[in-house]
Amino acid sequence: MFTVIEGFMKTIPSVSLKHLWSLGLGFSILAALGLGAGIVAIDSQKASADIKALQNQKDKAERVAGQVRNFLLSATQIAYSERSFIERYRGQTKADIEAYLDQFLESGPENLIYGTGVWYEPHQFLSDEQYFGPYVHRGEKPGSRVLTYEWNTADYDYPSHDWYQMAEGAAYQPVFSEPYLDRGLVYMTLGLGFRNRSTGRFRGVISVGMSMPQLQTIIEKVNQNVDDTTYIVGRSNQIIAHPHAKELIIGAQKNGERDVRSILDTSVEDGIAAIESPVIHKEKIEESGWQVVVVSPFTSLYTDFLQFRSIVINLIVAYLIILLMMYRLIVYFRRRMEKLERDQRLKTASVPAEMLSALDRAPVAIFRADSQGRIEKGYTLATYQILGRMQGDELSQFKVWDLLDLKGQIRTDFQSAFQKIFDEPYLADEHMSSIKRQIKVKAKLLDLRCFSIKEHGQIESLLFLLESIPLL
Repeated sequence: MFTVIEGFMKTIPSVSLKHLWSLGLGFSILAALGLGAGIVAIDSQKASADIKALQNQKDKAERVAGQVRNFLLSATQIAYSERSFIERYRGQTKADIEAYLDQFLESGPENLIYGTGVWYEPHQFLSDEQYFGPYVHRGEKPGSRVLTYEWNTADYDYPSHDWYQMAEGAAYQPVFSEPYLDRGLVYMTLGLGFRNRSTGRFRGVISVGMSMPQLQTIIEKVNQNVDDTTYIVGRSNQIIAHPHAKELIIGAQKNGERDVRSILDTSVEDGIAAIESPVIHKEKIEESGWQVVVVSPFTSLYTDFLQFRSIVINLIVAYLIILLMMYRLIVYFRRRMEKLERDQRLKTASVPAEMLSALDRAPVAIFRADSQGRIEKGYTLATYQILGRMQGDELSQFKVWDLLDLKGQIRTDFQSAFQKIFDEPYLADEHMSSIKRQIKVKAKLLDLRCFSIKEHGQIESLLFLLESIPLL
């Protein structure tokens, strides 16, 4: 009889949570792979966007730098032409120098070249005159020019000024002074040294005064209908030309940290203060030492990248949502299946009525006990007879050791083994084998067997089978 029942016990399925953990791990790996692929795609696109953005800014800066070089070229050409004449001139007639200066100024663009002068080293033009520095500049009336010697004084002492000394030390190459403010306008001076061609001795400096409104016009034109801002800064980091010069000056004045009277009193930092998340590129103009600064808002410079990133992020989110939904659906259906399996198992383990009816005809006591030792419903009628109980008794009020009427050390050993079966399910078979196989219940010698019923890898209850041992 026990052989049949043991076969029946093996048909009860044992459900483990390991597959759910494995499923969760698998979906986590898929989620990580999807997220990683998205991040790699975004990083790759960002690297390409960086290259494209840098090239766009560089191209624009180089175009503006080319226009600025053309702006400076007019003054440079006049200075070289003047030097060629001065170095070949052997006379000592002031009127000749004055006339040539007037002609050179007349030939230059009126909106760019303000004035030009020749500044000899002391006593180099006439030995009895310390200073000789005629300067011709534009007059107030259109087309008029004015000759002046107002800087030929010991108080001014033009050889001591930076623009003169820079040209003297520039190895006869043109140099540009830092822009300066004069009578409300910004000017700049180009200096070019000249020498005695026979001796190679330095004799003085040719200067060409440039008015900067033309440079401002160039900057305003390149900034029309664009999102970025392009402007020019000098060697000392001050802004020379900016498309929003007035607003910049007003903003710097409101800041109140320094005295701001013109655009020259602002800095490159002022030029980017109003731009959100600025991306900056600087291109140096070697001839003057200036820099073309291109400042672009990140959102406009990286429009394509931001759109791509948004699409990828949305795809990642959708992918993760789909994975989560799939996982939840699989878990849901798995749990439904487990519930059906559990119900079937409980139904089987509780010994259904038709089986009880068959088993009732066999002299075998069958009942279940939970982890606390409480007898569960679903036991054979033979249980009453074999254990010496009245059929009207409700066996579920007993615990298994009380039902078996165990006493003393036998009871203690039984309880200990019983508890270990639930506490250490991985050693359940070993602990069940330690339960005494033959016990006496009300003077009857019984053969006792027990089987574990598992759910999700854990022992839910024990099924006990007892059969009378015939006395020899």
